[in-house]
Amino acid sequence: MWKDDPVNGVIVVASVIIGIIVLPNLFRVAKYVFGALLRWRETASLAASVSLSRERNLLFLVSLLPVSLLMSRYELYHISLMDGQEPWVVSLMCLGALSLALLLRYVLVNNFAPRRMGDAWKIARTNILNFFIIAAAAGLLIAGIASFTNLDDSLVRKVLLSVFSVLFAVIIYRNFEILSWKGQRFKAFLYLCGLELTPAVLLVVSAIIF
Repeated sequence: MWKDDPVNGVIVVASVIIGIIVLPNLFRVAKYVFGALLRWRETASLAASVSLSRERNLLFLVSLLPVSLLMSRYELYHISLMDGQEPWVVSLMCLGALSLALLLRYVLVNNFAPRRMGDAWKIARTNILNFFIIAAAAGLLIAGIASFTNLDDSLVRKVLLSVFSVLFAVIIYRNFEILSWKGQRFKAFLYLCGLELTPAVLLVVSAIIF
């Protein structure tokens, strides 16, 4: 079982230790990161501060590991190549798939930036980092409650997928607000579909096809 795998146990412990180390960073940027769900100006304020942006970027990198562990533990992402693999290998494969999707997004947003929307785009493209921090925090809270209440894994999986989907949708909508603040709503919609949604869609499609 996933939770009985010793290597996974080491990865989980390492993730917890790293999480404790960066807690002060989270407290300093929490207002802006979680506020990004409610107002796009919180994202703008965060992007305008070099020191706060660095702390947010660090938290984003740290959040990738727990999100990958949740993907592995509750099979939020599963392809046929994972069948028969050790649980810790599946965890690393989830981290690899997530990293590839983010790499594709990085290439897209840095090479196909919309013209005449430069300032807004610089703000909007950082919002996905906030999403991963929030998703990691929410996912760990849900997983913690599930472990204490012995909830069925299939139910936890549905809850996590629902929460992650809603969080992602909210962040995408905030990006739409940022990019369309000068009235360019149609262009904002096109760029969000092409640059932000493409990596996420490909990740989902890969799980369906493979």
